[in-house]
Amino acid sequence: MKPSGFGFARFRWFFSLLFAISLFAVPCAAQTAGQGTRAGALTDPRFWIQVDYLRWWMKGNRLPPLVTSSPPGSNGTLPTSAVLFGGKSIDTDGRNGGRVSLGYWLDSEHRLGLDAGLILLGFNDGTHFSAASSGSPLLARPFVNVLTGANDSLLIAAPGIVTGAVSVASGNRLQSGSFGLRRNWRRTHGYHIDLVAGYRYFRFQDTLTIANTEQPTSPIFPPGTVINGMDHFSANNTFHSGEAGLEGALHHGHWSLDLGGRVALGDLHNDSKIAGSTQVGSTTFVGNLLALSSNIGSRSKDSFAVLPQVHATARYSFGKVSIGVGYSFLYLSEVLRTGGQIDLNVNPSLLPPATSGGPASPQPVMHQTGFWAHGISAGLQLHF
Repeated sequence: MKPSGFGFARFRWFFSLLFAISLFAVPCAAQTAGQGTRAGALTDPRFWIQVDYLRWWMKGNRLPPLVTSSPPGSNGTLPTSAVLFGGKSIDTDGRNGGRVSLGYWLDSEHRLGLDAGLILLGFNDGTHFSAASSGSPLLARPFVNVLTGANDSLLIAAPGIVTGAVSVASGNRLQSGSFGLRRNWRRTHGYHIDLVAGYRYFRFQDTLTIANTEQPTSPIFPPGTVINGMDHFSANNTFHSGEAGLEGALHHGHWSLDLGGRVALGDLHNDSKIAGSTQVGSTTFVGNLLALSSNIGSRSKDSFAVLPQVHATARYSFGKVSIGVGYSFLYLSEVLRTGGQIDLNVNPSLLPPATSGGPASPQPVMHQTGFWAHGISAGLQLHF
């Protein structure tokens, strides 16, 4: 009987962990058989902890055009209008974070140990945009009208029709943790190489909110009418895997150069959430513009993913304390971003208050893309 997709997806990380440990065990067994027991214990401390400040950059979130502006007499549609927000990648600025790494040698010869690490990045960083107009210049939110096949727009501010404002806010955060075993493979006075294998956890969250406020000036609306609308997109990526790699260092006096690389293979779980609402006076409707009844809701899927990472750190030691400056790079093969959830094809019949007729559009989409993060670090390492 064929195993269910759900069960296999949920436990792919476990099988990749077994694979990583097998890669770890084979060379270790060969080393033990050929080398035997070392004579005498090392005098170096057995426990170490490293704390780093991070300044990293991430791959930007590619968005379609979301806000346009044009002179009076036009309607804010593409491609003749100026794009105020969207149409390019956002969240490309550097962001702050932290990293903690620690380990413990289980034996005095420093042959077998424990290895763990944690990275937190970008909790308070993101992109913010806002624009307001009394009608001139014209502000609009562009889309494609699926009933006519032509470019269309939701007017936010237009002379004699409406005044209003629009804002966009994005945010993201990265978390990564690992725990496993470390086995010394080679050690001399000038260098050492360790094999590492274990479990890797990685999580990346992405959010995007588009809000618009309009005050119609047309006589078809009662005086003082205020319309507030909101489209919200969120993407949550959770990666569970086994990983294996090499960590080592070159030593010369007080100076050292740490080098390392690991590869994780496992299951990536993508969660998509889309919400939208429009409030007209005291009445609230479901949906706004890009989040309508056709795509609002939660969806998820699982896929196999690969996460390689490398790092290099130069250190200067003062006995049991060392300071270091380094560079790190990681890549994840399949990531869901909020830009990959947006469909600009809209059925105007579904705009609140919705009427029947026409196709269910915008569609719920989950377009994945490769993701990378890299940057510099500075910190302290302590040995006990």
